[in-house]
Amino acid sequence: MRRLIKPMMAALVVTVLIGACTGGGVRPPQNPSPTAVPRGGTLRLGLPSDPAWALDPQQEYEPLAWELYRCCLLRTLLSYNGRSTDEGGTQLRPDLATSMPEISADGRTWIFHIKPGIHYGPPLENTEVTAQDFIRALNREADARVGATYSFYYSLAGIKGFDDFAKGRKSSISGLQARGPLTLVVTLTHPFGDLGYLFAMPATAPIPPDPADPAAQLGVATGHDGGYGRYLVATGPYMLAGSAALQFAEPGQPRPVNGYVPGRSITLVRNPSWDRRTDDLRGAYVDRIEIAIGGSIAQIDRSVDRGRIDMLYGTSDPLARIRQFEEDPRLAHRVFRAAQDGVFFMVMNVAVPPFNDVHVRRAVNLAIDKADLVRLAARGQGMQRSWLGTIATHIAPDSLENDVLVGNHDPYATPGGRGSRSAAAQEMAKSRYDTNHDGVCDIPVCKDIVAPVWDVAVGPAGAALIEENLRPIGLDIRTKLLDFDHFFPVVDDPKNRVPFRIDDNWAKDFPGGFTFFHLLFHGGKNATSSLVGATPEQLERWGYSVDKVPNVDDRVDQCAGLTGDSAATCWAALDNYLMQVVVPWVPFMSVDAAVIASDRVTRMSFDQFCVEPALDQIALAPGAS
Repeated sequence: MRRLIKPMMAALVVTVLIGACTGGGVRPPQNPSPTAVPRGGTLRLGLPSDPAWALDPQQEYEPLAWELYRCCLLRTLLSYNGRSTDEGGTQLRPDLATSMPEISADGRTWIFHIKPGIHYGPPLENTEVTAQDFIRALNREADARVGATYSFYYSLAGIKGFDDFAKGRKSSISGLQARGPLTLVVTLTHPFGDLGYLFAMPATAPIPPDPADPAAQLGVATGHDGGYGRYLVATGPYMLAGSAALQFAEPGQPRPVNGYVPGRSITLVRNPSWDRRTDDLRGAYVDRIEIAIGGSIAQIDRSVDRGRIDMLYGTSDPLARIRQFEEDPRLAHRVFRAAQDGVFFMVMNVAVPPFNDVHVRRAVNLAIDKADLVRLAARGQGMQRSWLGTIATHIAPDSLENDVLVGNHDPYATPGGRGSRSAAAQEMAKSRYDTNHDGVCDIPVCKDIVAPVWDVAVGPAGAALIEENLRPIGLDIRTKLLDFDHFFPVVDDPKNRVPFRIDDNWAKDFPGGFTFFHLLFHGGKNATSSLVGATPEQLERWGYSVDKVPNVDDRVDQCAGLTGDSAATCWAALDNYLMQVVVPWVPFMSVDAAVIASDRVTRMSFDQFCVEPALDQIALAPGAS
C-alpha cells in the first residue's frame, strides 16, 4: 500500500512536480535511436540522505530501491522496458521467461517457461537460474522471520498454500511447483489477472542455492533476515562492486560486499555473467554507476551544474530551479518529466451523516475549487513542499486504465475547475439533509464537521479554501491540520467515525488496477476508510447508526480476474461508477516527477513502473569518464 509521501521518505522528498499523464511541460529532445547510443563511462548520482535501506528485495518497499533492482541488479520472469507510458513503459514483457505465461481457461494456473543458460553473477557465475530459484524467493517473501513488506499481494493473489506456509502450517507453498528445471507452475485458488505484475516485482527475483548447503530453503539468503542486500547475487547487467569476493562455499557467513556502504555510497559495476543477447529490455549503456549518499540538495545541484555529478537522485529539485531551467532555452533540454501515477484526494465517509447521502457527496465535488488548490500546492503550503499540478478528474492514474478516461471525462466539470456554487446548490437541494430544498444543508449534522487534514499539499491556506467552498451549501467544516503520526491513527480507525478527511494521496505499486481499487475500496475497512463495502456487522461493531453502505466488492472481484485490455477497460468502468454513483472521494490533483540532468547525459528516460530515472536507459556523451 503506497502513499506518495511516507514518514521514512519525508526528509528526502522536497519537491514533486505534478502534470498531465504523459508528462507535459517542456519536453527534452528525442533520445537517439538505440543503435546510435554511446556506451561507456561512469554515471554519477547524488542521494541527499541514506534511506535506511538494506537493499533487500523482499524487504524494500520504496520506488528507488525497486528501480535499482529492475534496471541493474535483478531480473525477474516478467519486467518492463524502463520507458514512459507512451513508450510502452507499463507494458509487461518477458524477461527471464521465454514468453508471456500460459494461463489456463479458468485463470487459476499460470505456467512460466524460463530461458535456458542464464547464469548468476560472481561468485556464482557457474550456477544457472532454474525454476526452484523463484520458489525460493517466494518462500522468503512468505517467511515471517524475514519481515517482507508486500507479501500481502501474493496472499491476495491466492497463490495456493502461500498463507499456510507463511503461518507455519505447511513446510512448502503447494501452489508453486517446478516442472523440470526450466518450468514454473503457479496454481491459484481464484483467478487473479494481475499476477503477471507480481512476478515483475523484485521480491520474485531468483535466489540461488547456497553452495555450502544446497538444501537450505532460502538459499544464499539464509541467515540474512536482517538484510540480504550486501550479500545479493546479481542477475542483471550490473552487480554491487566486490560481489566476486563473496565466499558462500566457505563455512560461516561471508563478508559483505564493499559496493554498498550504508550512509555513504552504492557502487555498481558490470556483471560479467549478463549477456545482452538474452535481455532486450535493458540498455545498460554506462559501465559503472556511483551513488554518493549525503550532502544537501543545493550542494548536489551545484555539482550537477559543474558536471561532477550527473543527477540529483531520490528526490526532485526545488520548484524554482525546475522553472528556471524550463524557461531558459539553453537549459530546457536538461529537464525530464514523467507522470508519477498518483493522485491527491479528499475522502467522505459514506456511513456518516450528512455524507451518507450521495447528493451531498456530489455537491462537495461540485463546490471545491480544485484549480486554486493546485495553485496553492505549487506554493508549497503543505509540509513546506511545492507541488505543481493539474486537476484530477477521476480516481486512478490513466496508465492503469489504458487512457480510457483521458480527455473530457469529468463528471464534476466546472468552468476553469474553480468549482460552481450554483451547481453544488442544485445537487444539495436533492439531499434529504436540505429540508426546504434551497441548496443549503440545514440540519444539525451539517454543522461543526471536524475534518482532519494531513498537511502535505493543501496546507493551512488550502484548508481554509475548502471551508470557504463548502460553507455556502451549508457544510460547516472545521479543518484540523495534523502531521503523519497523528493523522492516520485518527482517520484509519473506523470507530472514530471521521466524516471527512483531506489531503490524502495514493500512488500505484504496479501498473494494474488492483493496486488502486482493491486496496482502496474492497471490503469495508479499506486503506482510506471511506467505508465503501462495510458489512452491517462491521457497521454495528464500529458504532454507526446506518446498517447499509455502497458496496463494489463484486465489481472489483470481476475486474481482478481479467487480464490485459479487458482488465484495463473493466477498471476504467469501475472508476467511472465510483465517481458518479458511489462518490466516496473528491480527487483534486494528479502528480508528476521531474529531474535535471547534467550536460553529460545524452539519453534519459523514467521507468514508468516505479517512476524513477531508469539508470539502464541513461547514456553519457562520448568520452565521459
